[in-house]
Amino acid sequence: MRSIFSTVLKTAAVTSTSVLAAIIFAGFLIFLANYAHLTQLQAGLGKPGLPISVGFARHGGAAIFKNNSGQLLEVQATLTSPTNRRDRYELVIPSWGAKEIGPLDEWTFLGGQRITLTNTNFRPMKIDLR
Repeated sequence: MRSIFSTVLKTAAVTSTSVLAAIIFAGFLIFLANYAHLTQLQAGLGKPGLPISVGFARHGGAAIFKNNSGQLLEVQATLTSPTNRRDRYELVIPSWGAKEIGPLDEWTFLGGQRITLTNTNFRPMKIDLR
């Protein structure tokens, strides 16, 4: 009787240890995922938002990027489609001016696309089209 009881205890101890190891490992994976996300967020901390507003032409599928500051802005616009087409445009927008991207640039804006605007002095701006 004693040997059956001690075998059950040993099996329970091994199972408990396995479960504990799995929980610790899962916690470590969650920590790594959160750490990577926090590192990406911290890259933009302390930087002001990009002083750009984005509008869309009613006809023609063009986007208009307006500089809302008194300084010239150099911005990289990355356009991504749901089919993984990705185009990059270098926009130099004068103070209080605007630039347009559209069919003349071989891009028509549609739902499901993403616009990412970046400049090293500002936090990135991401816009998902619906």
